[in-house]
Amino acid sequence: MTNSLLNVLGIVTAFMTAIALLSLIVTALVQMTQAAFGVRGKNLHFVLRHLLDVVKTDANENPRENAGEVLNAAPSSLLTRQYDFTKRFSRIIGPAVSWLEPEELAYALRESSVELDDAQQEKIKNGFDAMKRPVQKRLNRNMRFLTVAWAIGVAFVFQVSTPHLISKLSADPEARARYLVAVDDSLDQVEQALVRLESYEDVSARALADIERQFPEVEELIEEASGLGREKSYLVDELNVVLAGNDSRRAVVGAYESRLDDLVGESRDVAVDEAKKAMSSLALLGIEPWGDPQFYSGGGSIRWANLLGVLVTALLLSFGAPFWFDNLKRVAGLRDALKPVEADSGERGGSS
Repeated sequence: MTNSLLNVLGIVTAFMTAIALLSLIVTALVQMTQAAFGVRGKNLHFVLRHLLDVVKTDANENPRENAGEVLNAAPSSLLTRQYDFTKRFSRIIGPAVSWLEPEELAYALRESSVELDDAQQEKIKNGFDAMKRPVQKRLNRNMRFLTVAWAIGVAFVFQVSTPHLISKLSADPEARARYLVAVDDSLDQVEQALVRLESYEDVSARALADIERQFPEVEELIEEASGLGREKSYLVDELNVVLAGNDSRRAVVGAYESRLDDLVGESRDVAVDEAKKAMSSLALLGIEPWGDPQFYSGGGSIRWANLLGVLVTALLLSFGAPFWFDNLKRVAGLRDALKPVEADSGERGGSS
C-alpha cells in the first residue's frame, strides 16, 4: 500500500516539477509584457476616456485625446515624457502613470488643456471613485488574458502534452527518477524568481537611501518620506509633497523615479535569468522548444491528441508559478514524509 502511494506521489511530483518550471517561464513573460506595454497605465486611460465621453458630449471632442491630456497633466507625469494619444505607438505602449489618487485627479483636471466646468470635474471625480472596483476587475481580466496567452504559447513551443507526459512518467522509472532528482533545484529556482520579482514598494527604501547619499543637502527632508505605496506614482508624489518648495525638488524627485525604475528593472532581469535557468533544467529533463518536429503532425495528418494535450498543459500553466510552487512543496514534502514509513515497514517485515 505504501509503495503504491509512493509511486503515485512520485509521478505527481515529477509531473508538477515540469509544470512549475514551465509556469515560471510564463510568469516571467507576463511580467515583462505588462511592464513593456504599460498595461496598468492603459487601464487608467480607458477609465478616464469613458468618463470624459460621458461628461463631455460635444461631437467635436475626442475622449481618447482628452484622457491623454489629463494623464499628461497628472503630478506623477511631470518628470516623464508626454504621450500623444493620437499616435498608434502611444496607444500600444500606454502612459507612464498607472493610477491617480482623488487629489491627483483633481489637479490633473485643472491643469490639463481639457475644458471642464466645475460640475463636469465633480462628475468625473465621483465617477472615477465609483469605478475603482470595476477598474481593478478589468486589470485582473487583462492580466489573466496575458497569462493564458503566454501559457498557450509556452506549452505549444515546448510541446508538453499533459496526458503524454503523465504516461511517460508512469511507464518509465528512469525518466521519473530524473525528474525527482530535479525537484529541490526546481523549488529553489521558482522561489528565487518569485522573491526577486520586486514591486516599486519593495525597492523604495533602497531608492530613498541612494538619493539621500546623492543629495545630502536634503537628506533630512528625504527621511520624512515613508516609501509606502502600491504604485510608483504614489511614491513619487509623496516625495514631491515632502520636498514642496525646495529648489532641488525636481532634480531629487527625478533621480528617485529613475532609481525606482532601475531597481525594479534589475529585479525583472533577475526573474528573466531564473526563467533561463528553468529552461536549462527543462532541457536536462528532455523538454526543449520544438524538440520533436513531428509532434503536431506526422504521416500527413494532424496529431489531435497531442494538440489537445498541449491545451490541457496551457490550462495548468495559466494558474501561475506561485500556485505550482506552493503545491509542489506540499506534495514533495508529503512524499518525503512517507519514505521513513516505507523503511520502517520493511524492517518490521524482515524481523517477523
